[in-house]
Amino acid sequence: MLAKLSIANVRRSYKDFAIYFFTLLIGVAVFYAFNSITAQDAVLAFDKSQGNMIELLGILIDGVSVFICVILAFLVLYASRYLIKRRNKEFAIYLLLGMPKSALLRLTLVETLIVGLVSMACGLALGLLISQALLYITAFMFVVDIPGFTFFVAQDAMIKTIVVFLVIFALALFFNVGYVMKAKLIDLIQSERKNDDLKLRSIPLSFCLFIVSCVIIGISYYLLSENGIAVNPTFGAATALVCVGTLLFFYSLSGFLLRLIQYIKPLYYRGLNMFTLRQV
Repeated sequence: MLAKLSIANVRRSYKDFAIYFFTLLIGVAVFYAFNSITAQDAVLAFDKSQGNMIELLGILIDGVSVFICVILAFLVLYASRYLIKRRNKEFAIYLLLGMPKSALLRLTLVETLIVGLVSMACGLALGLLISQALLYITAFMFVVDIPGFTFFVAQDAMIKTIVVFLVIFALALFFNVGYVMKAKLIDLIQSERKNDDLKLRSIPLSFCLFIVSCVIIGISYYLLSENGIAVNPTFGAATALVCVGTLLFFYSLSGFLLRLIQYIKPLYYRGLNMFTLRQV
């Protein structure tokens, strides 16, 4: 009964689940294709110098994969939380009809599990296609011949992708469980009336952070252009700087643009612009 209700909910709310589905699908596909590059030496006959370049690229990919895992974890967690919040009123109706929270929790777990497994399977299939294209791109770049049609499957990259996303998926389920268990009926009913808080309100501060972020990103790209991509402290510093600069850039840009538009009062107070712009 619970499985039938979960499948029916997924079908009925497919537009909401589509955001979570495509987030996982694209994340799985890109992560697998990215990590499959180092396994291409099993198919392509590289010479000694090319093999050294692929080996160096593998070291870089292993390091960058950690950063990508963190970004994908935040992305999946945000999409999962967005999906849960979109269905607050539906959850409130279930509670009003007498469904205990334990049953509601099992319902959300089954729904998320269905979408997660389907998206992972589709993402791996898409990742195989992308990695196949990357194989021919690599062969073209390194001027290496491919003997006929070769269907390329990187088993280590596939196992790594499955393990990483199972961990991320478990984290998403953990946070969803906490949200459902702590949610109150009145909060679920009135959730649509609550807006997200704007953390950055000072125009001078947001402007300064925006300028600082641009300077930091410029310095990082200058270091990369001068020293190239190599495993050394300069590359690590450039990577850290571009991460911090990008974070500050988007953190300050939204608050700065909103406050800037607020000074254009005819635009800001026209129709529903005030509400819409704050939500965006």
